Amino acid sequence: MNQLDSDLQKRRKGFSLSRLKRGLVLTLIFCILLAALLGWAWFAGRSQASRSSEEEIARLNAYIQELLETPVVVTPVSPEINLAAIYQDIEDISELATVEYLFTDAARFTDSKQFRDWNIPFTEKSFMLKWDGSIKAGIDLSSVSLQVSEEDKTITVSMPPAAILSYEIDNDSVEVLDEQNNLFNSITIDDKIKFDAATEEAMRERAIENGILDKAQKNAQEILLRLLTSYPAIGEDYTITFSYP
Repeated sequence: MNQLDSDLQKRRKGFSLSRLKRGLVLTLIFCILLAALLGWAWFAGRSQASRSSEEEIARLNAYIQELLETPVVVTPVSPEINLAAIYQDIEDISELATVEYLFTDAARFTDSKQFRDWNIPFTEKSFMLKWDGSIKAGIDLSSVSLQVSEEDKTITVSMPPAAILSYEIDNDSVEVLDEQNNLFNSITIDDKIKFDAATEEAMRERAIENGILDKAQKNAQEILLRLLTSYPAIGEDYTITFSYP
């Protein structure tokens, strides 16, 4: 009986040890499998993150390349042409747009009493004067008008032709070179008025013959051209032409 109990106890101990060993082995196997599963999950997650990062970088590179290859269209905002300000500036330069012709002249006046278109002897009177003066020619800039074409980028400047603007005598420079009065035909104020009118007309014609009007026309055109192109809204973007209606 004791021997049987002893055998049973031995078997029980052997069975317990066997079960313990199997449990340890299974636990070890489970731990190994769990570690392998966790390692695979970590690696798979890292690979997925790496692939996601690479895909995002590739997408950004493609977007940047698209931006570089796409031409950038910039639509400039043209400043508005302020015609009111331009007209005011044109009026301000009216004096600059003139040409002045300075001269020194001398002329003789003679007159006799007449009878049926014949000069009566011993009635002649005369005087000779010398003086300094000036003639100004230019454009009436108050009559200048501008036509702006945004479509053709042109500005047409319409202005009147040049004309004599003034004729002035320096009274302090007048010098009497000769004077012959006549008892029967005295020199009068009317003689001086006629003399002044005749000499002014002659001097105007002489100045025109010397090209004063052409110079005034050209001068006014050059000044207006410089004025217009000085505006940022015009600059070199417009073609400017002149017309003389």
